[in-house]
Amino acid sequence: MLTCSNISRALGLALILGGFSLATPPALQAEDFQLVDGDRVVLIGGTLVERDARDGYLETRLTARWPRQNITFRNLGWSGDTVWGDARAGFDTRAEGFGRLIDRTREADPTWIFVAYGGNESFDGAAGLPAFVEGLKRLLDALNPLGARIVLLTPTRREAIPGMKAPAVDAANQSLKLYAEAIAKVAAERGHRLLDVGDFITPARIESKGKTWTENGLHFTPHGYWHFAETVERQLGLRPCDWQVELTATGEVLAERRTRISDVEPSDAGLKFTATDATLPEPAMPTLSGAGVRRALAISNLPEGRYDLKIDGQAVATGTATEWSTGVAIDRGPQFDQVEALRAVIGRKNTLFFHRWRPQNETYLLGFRKYEQGNNAVEIAQFDPLVVEQEAIIARLRVPAPHRYELSRTQSPPVEAQAEC
Repeated sequence: MLTCSNISRALGLALILGGFSLATPPALQAEDFQLVDGDRVVLIGGTLVERDARDGYLETRLTARWPRQNITFRNLGWSGDTVWGDARAGFDTRAEGFGRLIDRTREADPTWIFVAYGGNESFDGAAGLPAFVEGLKRLLDALNPLGARIVLLTPTRREAIPGMKAPAVDAANQSLKLYAEAIAKVAAERGHRLLDVGDFITPARIESKGKTWTENGLHFTPHGYWHFAETVERQLGLRPCDWQVELTATGEVLAERRTRISDVEPSDAGLKFTATDATLPEPAMPTLSGAGVRRALAISNLPEGRYDLKIDGQAVATGTATEWSTGVAIDRGPQFDQVEALRAVIGRKNTLFFHRWRPQNETYLLGFRKYEQGNNAVEIAQFDPLVVEQEAIIARLRVPAPHRYELSRTQSPPVEAQAEC
């Protein structure tokens, strides 16, 4: 039965969760895109891909979404690269650079390949479009024998930042649009999944409170990469990992989304319970504390007063009985500490793997000057156990731990003064 209090509580939770209500389908039902145990995701492209390994938001979100699955990520991005492997050529020919791109991808043994090209090529404008399309098709032909499923990403548009002339930004974005349309057409022709991430920094979607999405109109800041990861998930058809719990002061569980509630202990002073989450929360948006978090806790029928919430003894939120009844956002706590620890380890793993496949002195170890120090190339493989060690830590950190919630009244309602006779 819908009562005024039920409606008010549902509206409050919907606002916290960004428009999701109690009528939303179960969060863990089958979705359009799935990674399964044993999948190996390889990302190839230019600067967009390479620098994504630094902040790790996309890998963290996908890793946390399937905590029980052993999924491996390998970032093979190379700044300035093109579909022809230009940046990978070094002192050699374009053909050799392209060969290295295919060889490294093959060595990573992918089951999924995310391909993100077109940004650098777009500088050639409409005149360079036919050559790009030909190069993209040639790249896909070379990847096809690997047997991996392929996902094509469109290039991201330029951001207008202070000091940049609007006509130049507009012209660049028009060229990028042409290349994005060409990629979409190739994806449709070949039956590959397309992620249209080109327009996610359009003014209508910018809510960054003065924070720029890029360093220079082109390369993303951590803030930009957070939004990029969120956009990729949305384009993959993955629903937000909203977490919602609703209880009564007497301990009745009314709703539990992406978590399981147990060991509920109501008392005159508040309420205790244990939550074992299905997944870790999404990483909070950098530079804007708590932003982007989709977690709400509602506890109805509490006696008047103010109540503080602790999770595993850590103070995380406070509110009046009325505020708790409509829902309070939970944007900190040990589960958020865990997902940030996971992101940090993913960053370390990516750094170690980067040195494994792109040693800084590659010319001396493997190139035309290897006659000088080529004997030291045996040390490259020594990064392998270091990468494996970090992946073992990732496997532990991606699994949510149960947490004890304790809501306690810290301030009773004021007592009205008695009138004197």
